[in-house]
Amino acid sequence: MDIFLQSIKLFDEETKGKLYSPSQYRLLIIDGHSSHESLATMEYCLPSHTTHALQPLDIVLFSPLKQAWAKVVASEEFDGRKVTKVNFLEIYGIAHLQSFTLGNILASFRKSGIWPLDPTIITAEMMALSTVESMDIDAITHIDLPSPVK
Repeated sequence: MDIFLQSIKLFDEETKGKLYSPSQYRLLIIDGHSSHESLATMEYCLPSHTTHALQPLDIVLFSPLKQAWAKVVASEEFDGRKVTKVNFLEIYGIAHLQSFTLGNILASFRKSGIWPLDPTIITAEMMALSTVESMDIDAITHIDLPSPVK
């Protein structure tokens, strides 16, 4: 048995007794791990590769941030200033505060179905694996890079 599957089973055993009722859920979000990609783990847990649907920042917050960033940059340029390494954090901070509001943050978790928990938000269609038909094979180009080894 692999270590990740053992860890998940231990998490399951250690946390299931802490629920107040059988209708409650537990959620463990792990991103960036390839260790969960085993058939045994997938059979034991929910389908893997669901993080794209469960990442609140991607779902709601980055769109308002992109809009606020464009407005702040346009304002700077209108005043004759440019965004540089020196003033980047100051300018980004303005856009961040305009977009990462309490309302937007709460909407992110609500829209992803994380809080309040709504398992109907994530549909089977959203979890479908990529297929060859969903990729643009003609757009893939091989690029020969010179070797840094002499």
